Amino acid sequence: MSHSSIGLMIDWNEGTVYSLATKFALVPSRRPSTTILGPSTDPSAFIVIKWRRYVSPNFQFTRQLTSSNPSSSLTTTSLPIPPLLLPPQDSFITAHLTPSPTARLNYPTTISLSISNAHPSATATQLAITIDPSSDFIWQGPKSVHVPPLAPGQRWGVGLEVVPSGSTGTVELPKVRLWEGEGDEREELDVVVIGRGGERVEIGGASILVLP
Repeated sequence: MSHSSIGLMIDWNEGTVYSLATKFALVPSRRPSTTILGPSTDPSAFIVIKWRRYVSPNFQFTRQLTSSNPSSSLTTTSLPIPPLLLPPQDSFITAHLTPSPTARLNYPTTISLSISNAHPSATATQLAITIDPSSDFIWQGPKSVHVPPLAPGQRWGVGLEVVPSGSTGTVELPKVRLWEGEGDEREELDVVVIGRGGERVEIGGASILVLP
């Protein structure tokens, strides 16, 4: 949040009250529920008022205020701004997995994975795909794929080649996982399986009908 200073030369008496209205522009962070601004984390998160008490020369009990005879030194009052929080959100990254409805035994088939970055300003740079091992399928290619940087609002897709090599019938596919972050901050994100008609089927694993 950017801030600016506003100087106001105003004479107030003891009955004066004031109010302040302002607007803040919040920029979402990469992770959910992040404190953007708060007195405990940002020392600039204050409304700072500098003031001086002025009293008329005859020091009447009415304490009429003027700007001619200062009777006290300059005082600084800092009013802390309460923490501003973004609405909670699971992630700005969405992933949709669309498997083929059927496949032939020992013939390759393609599973489509689409990943989108819904963040309004930040590029996603720490995304990776992994595939669990399976005795019923052979994956054509690496089981770990690095996702290229995704700009705000960008969508990226990849086709994962798999060969059914086990039994026929309805067979559960190995789980495709999407990860965000690195090291201790690495987190697994939901991969939503999309059905044949475009409907959301489930989060996690998916099944495919393997024909002889």
